[in-house]
Amino acid sequence: MQTLPVNLLRATILLTVVGGILVAPMIARGEREFMLLIFGALALAFTALPIFLRRDYNLFEPVTFISGLVLTGVTAKLIYIVAVGQDRPFIIRLLLLYHEPAVLLYGTIVLAIGLLAMVVGYSMNLSRAVPQKIFMPNLNNWQPGRMYTVMILLFVFSGICFAGFIVTAGVNASSLENLSAKRFSDAAGSSAARINSAKYYLYRGAALSKFVFYIALAWSLFHRKALLSPVSIVASIALVQTMALSFVMSSRASIVLILLDGLVIYYLMRDRIEIRRIMWAGVVSFGLLVVMLSSRDASDHTMGDLVEKTFAGRDLLDVSKSAHIINAVPDKIEYRYGETLYGFLVAPVPRSMWEDKPMWAERGPYLMQHVFGDKAGISGMPPGLLAELYWNFGWAGVVIGSFLMGIFLRQLYLTFASLPRTPTSVLIYTVIVTRVTIFSYGNDFGTGFVKSGLDLIPMCAMFFFFGFGVQPEKNNGTSSIDGEAGSPHLGTVLPSGNPSPMEIESYQ
Repeated sequence: MQTLPVNLLRATILLTVVGGILVAPMIARGEREFMLLIFGALALAFTALPIFLRRDYNLFEPVTFISGLVLTGVTAKLIYIVAVGQDRPFIIRLLLLYHEPAVLLYGTIVLAIGLLAMVVGYSMNLSRAVPQKIFMPNLNNWQPGRMYTVMILLFVFSGICFAGFIVTAGVNASSLENLSAKRFSDAAGSSAARINSAKYYLYRGAALSKFVFYIALAWSLFHRKALLSPVSIVASIALVQTMALSFVMSSRASIVLILLDGLVIYYLMRDRIEIRRIMWAGVVSFGLLVVMLSSRDASDHTMGDLVEKTFAGRDLLDVSKSAHIINAVPDKIEYRYGETLYGFLVAPVPRSMWEDKPMWAERGPYLMQHVFGDKAGISGMPPGLLAELYWNFGWAGVVIGSFLMGIFLRQLYLTFASLPRTPTSVLIYTVIVTRVTIFSYGNDFGTGFVKSGLDLIPMCAMFFFFGFGVQPEKNNGTSSIDGEAGSPHLGTVLPSGNPSPMEIESYQ
């Protein structure tokens, strides 16, 4: 059932890679620009090797998310920069820093080799090391009454926090520009330093509405609830509230993430996905992102400017920011020798209590000052995992760190694939795989795990409450979704598109 979406993914990647190679001699203005486009295409080709080489590849394995980041942030972006970007002031100033595109060549080579090392690690045939307990397989049975109670309480609490956040942040609904302004753009609120402000905790409380959406969506899909059933309506309302918070926060990544999470949950629960749902999600995301950016920057007058700033910026795994950071090591910024990789562990400790604590919260402003020339140092520029590995240990960090990351991601997927598809396991996997891949490769190593933990801890606490003391329901050995008795029991094995039994056995 997953053949069509996987084949569409393969076709999209293949067209991008082949297109990048074919247009390289036509648009390149020299040998270095030609090599830049070739390595940009190779970066995507290397990343997508598991998608093409494994017939049983699952649509939402970790490599899919990384491939999406590389496709948009490296391969397609390089084609745009070389083809037309040199005549666009936005690209010249923001992405090229007034240099020629060839300045990105060395950094692109580093990214390509790092992605290849990740794929090698991802392809290793190793015994499964990630414990199955991470997906809480013994808490697959939820007590509906407890679940409904928690959803109602969370919905009310998140609404109160949302209102408090709006008041604290000074949101004025009469002005679209004010409504979608940056809420943590001051020096005290930038990066991880924001965790010491009351406004941040109100934001975190308001963000609990997304758990209502996740739980209601998974429950309704598992039990085949109608679109207008109460739990489905609750899921829709919670989605709207969560996206409204993201809009007020002017967080483009949050809007894309919540819709992506919904698609992943839908696919893993139903083992299929309609292309129209992807198209609708894309249209909604595109519209919200453009409107959000237009409200933040009133100087833009054309749709082309808004689209360019939305999709050609330095967000996530951007080849330009990665290349500039890599080029700056060690002349402008010295090697950190692992400091930024583990610094997130002590981020909550105020610097007033530990003056020389490892750098993490300050990494973004530090890079903006020393690499991108923002001497004010208010806004931050997260390096992305590959540039961060190079910043810490050079080539050795990129190759070894990427290889180990590939092993971890494969182990994570195999552990999930060896278990029944239940709301518990699907929600935990969704939260981990999206955040660890997107935020690690797009922001930095620590952010990927911090984002996962911030969502996993409260969600797993809810799962424990839902399932504590509930007797496991006996399975008669069938795996039917639409059995004669009605809704399937939690714990029933759904058709999953998992790796073959022989493959799973080889990893155990």
